[in-house]
Amino acid sequence: MPETPSTGRLIAAAALVSVPVWTVLLVLLAFGGVTPGAAAVLALAAPAGAALVLRRPLGRIAGLTRSVGRLAGGEPARLSDDAGDGGPLGELNAALRRFERTRLADQASVGERLEAAERMLDALPDPLLRIDHQDRIRFANKAAEDLLGSGDGGPQGRQLATVLRQPEVLEAVAEAAHGGGARTVTFAMAGQIERRFEAWVDGVVGPGEGEVRAVLVLRDSTAAHRTERLHADFIANVSHELRMPLSTLVGFIEMLLGPARDDPPARTRFLALMQTQAGRMARLVDDLLSLSRIELEEHTPPRERIDLADVVRQTADLLTLEASRKDMTIEVAVAPDLPPVRGDPDQLTQLFQNLIDNAIKYGRAGTPIRIAVAPDPAAPHRIVATVANAGEGIPREHLPRLTERFYRVDTARSRELGGTGLGLAIVKHIVSRHRGRLRADSTPGEGTTFAVHLPVDET
Repeated sequence: MPETPSTGRLIAAAALVSVPVWTVLLVLLAFGGVTPGAAAVLALAAPAGAALVLRRPLGRIAGLTRSVGRLAGGEPARLSDDAGDGGPLGELNAALRRFERTRLADQASVGERLEAAERMLDALPDPLLRIDHQDRIRFANKAAEDLLGSGDGGPQGRQLATVLRQPEVLEAVAEAAHGGGARTVTFAMAGQIERRFEAWVDGVVGPGEGEVRAVLVLRDSTAAHRTERLHADFIANVSHELRMPLSTLVGFIEMLLGPARDDPPARTRFLALMQTQAGRMARLVDDLLSLSRIELEEHTPPRERIDLADVVRQTADLLTLEASRKDMTIEVAVAPDLPPVRGDPDQLTQLFQNLIDNAIKYGRAGTPIRIAVAPDPAAPHRIVATVANAGEGIPREHLPRLTERFYRVDTARSRELGGTGLGLAIVKHIVSRHRGRLRADSTPGEGTTFAVHLPVDET
């Protein structure tokens, strides 16, 4: 149905159409062709009739005018299905309807292409953000949501500065958005595990103020940075820790080639010592390589669902024979119905193997090693596994430094027992990769307890 024109417009149009009639009536009245009463009646009837005649076309014109305004603003036009009499207004209405159908089809096509493009961007492994002129994030792909948080609607729609607080990145985005060209900046993202990223930023020319003005792509360079650092650390550590056993081997070899050449008892003793030193070097290299591998993966949490109690039981079984050599027993207590954790089974086995092995080495002969796995009473979404021995204990001032590389409370005793000084450092980095927490408590003369707190898998 055509719209109803406003009263003011209808009166104005009727008055305008009635002007010629009123002119004729005035002429007739002046020459006596019509009586004053009849002229008055006709003068009033002319605009009333014109209003009745003009009401429908004026309503259609008003509706078409509003439709054109809506189309110009990108809004739905609400066009009438009534084509009228097929005259100019009907043709105009039909033309506007065709335009509306084409516009809606184009919008649907653009929307489908945009959705397809966003699905492709979601498949990218690198986080990607599109940013508008107000520094708001207009789009964030799946990798960006995983990195920057998908809660509360994710980063999309938020100010960039509330998501990435690195000044160098914000400065690069501002320059790129104002025609500064593409830039690459590096930055570190703080957290439980520090991560390093390369941010590539480039500007995008948009026709409107709400259009995207910059694109930001993040590439995780943590592994490469760690590789460089670990390479330097590995060389420094190896050169320092291998110097003594290598010097000892060289000395024994010189003795065997010289004074002890014809002395069978001395040769036997020196070869046994050489075997001990060679074994120590082999363990040291193995631990250094293991530590390097763990540190390379530390920024990437494991995704496999693990029954922690099974890992602990299997590891304890592997070391039962070693404990029996000191007349020690390993007691394992597991709480029922424990939820799984996200973990790497090989690394968790290595973690508990190092802790139990330390408990055997530094515990008193004939005492038990007690292992417990239970819900963490201080955190409902964590599991705590404790390994406790009865031994000489560790002075409190040494506890904060136990997980440092090559830190030993008693260097001579540690080397005598075959320790490399890397076991607890490996434990610390495995716990860190699993987003857990390691705690050590010790009472001199009574023993030491290590507690590993790991988050449960809530998926």
